Amino acid sequence: MKEYHFEYGKEFNPGILRAGRMPLESYVEAHRHLPILCHDAFIEYCGGILLVNRDNAPAKDILWGVGGRIERGMSVEESLGKKVREEVNLELSDITFLDLARAYWETDPFSHGRGTDNLILVHFGHGHGSVELDDLHKSHVIVRPWDYTPDFRNSLHPYVMDFMDMIFEMGLLDGVSTK
Repeated sequence: MKEYHFEYGKEFNPGILRAGRMPLESYVEAHRHLPILCHDAFIEYCGGILLVNRDNAPAKDILWGVGGRIERGMSVEESLGKKVREEVNLELSDITFLDLARAYWETDPFSHGRGTDNLILVHFGHGHGSVELDDLHKSHVIVRPWDYTPDFRNSLHPYVMDFMDMIFEMGLLDGVSTK
């Protein structure tokens, strides 16, 4: 993704925009009223795509890519790499932007009753290291091309299914295509 940190005729260091986490009360209010900008990675790992089983709302008990909120003042790739390290303990390389998606949920992680509205920058990349899940995930699966049967495919959330289809159709999984 092309990024611009240019103002009044001069380039500036976007690192000055970095900030710590918002106080929870403030974030809950923002979550109630605003779309949340996120990034997800569908990660090639051990010959397949790594999906995690989330243990928090939204998407609790649903297989999903790895990701979450974009960190302020970091490039998208830097923020995504940090999130992947925190959630699954992998280093990410050869990151490819796939598309922009929007996911709506009736549930939310704070019980404010207004649901969740995520705008998601979706990526593909290669994972390196040994998977270790954080406390927001309870399990993971590696979906290899031969595992991506019609029954398995149809069991996925439409967002995950669409991006898995795209990855296999584009042959991003080490040149393997299902078409």
